[in-house]
Amino acid sequence: MVFWAVCEDLWRIISNSFMLPVLIFKVSNVYYNLCKTAVIMPYLDCVAKRALPLLQKNLSDAHFRVTNNCMIAFNNIIEIIFPGRCVVCGSAAELENRFLCGPCCEGVSRLQTPICSCCGNSLFCGREQTESYLCGACLRKKPEFDLARSFFIYKKTVRSLVAGLKYNNDTAVLNGIKELVAACDLREFADCELVLPVPLHGTRLRQRGFNQALHLSRIFFSARRSEIDPFLLTRPIKTVPQTELSGRQRRQNLRNAFAVADPDVVRGKSICLVDDVYTTGTTVNECSRVLRRYSCKTVKVLTLARVNPD
Repeated sequence: MVFWAVCEDLWRIISNSFMLPVLIFKVSNVYYNLCKTAVIMPYLDCVAKRALPLLQKNLSDAHFRVTNNCMIAFNNIIEIIFPGRCVVCGSAAELENRFLCGPCCEGVSRLQTPICSCCGNSLFCGREQTESYLCGACLRKKPEFDLARSFFIYKKTVRSLVAGLKYNNDTAVLNGIKELVAACDLREFADCELVLPVPLHGTRLRQRGFNQALHLSRIFFSARRSEIDPFLLTRPIKTVPQTELSGRQRRQNLRNAFAVADPDVVRGKSICLVDDVYTTGTTVNECSRVLRRYSCKTVKVLTLARVNPD
């Protein structure tokens, strides 16, 4: 019944030319909703990436250039008629950023030097300084990991992106995260041989439907997906969510919560741990302690954002 009602509605709109703007509006709404599901646009991107090499192989250079230019022009026209929507606030996205608007881009704060050379915490100096050194916490007690880095400060836009992914199951925000991370420097992690997402307990994984750390790993290391192993580091013990606990309670809560499925794989390897937010460092520190037990070479931590003390 609903299907035929929609068909009749569309026919009535098409048959009355003065109602054409209504049709365009409805199509725009459908397009927007499809984009918000993060299904259509990545699929079209995938098709385009696969089609271009085939076209280049089977067409002459001149024909390929014409075809490629036509595809670019078509994409530009589509962007003008149906502009992308910001995955954070829903307003029209910028032309150069298909999934984030200008105000939301301005709400992104990147971590700036100087930072702690070990844990990556921002260091506050009375004068301008770009050289990094150890913070007081790392001088008092060195973490189990060798190095930790975060791309952004956990506030405003980045907080909304993480919250949308973790608590609203909105995987469309991954497109916005991908745009932000595209220009980030990963040279400090070039020597890592294994990329391990911080795992979720089975119960939490079933409730959420995905591990956000695994999604971030695939974004950070999109060209090194063969090095990502989501099953090597496990979480056999169910714990209370860390957001409900204090610093000391966090450390006690995660004690012995993690395990390594195959110790021989990590032995002698340089490992990169990936998580969404670095708050107190308790989670990644406990993961690193477990990996150290099996004689890994180095452990480096990479998170999307960091909670910095005010």
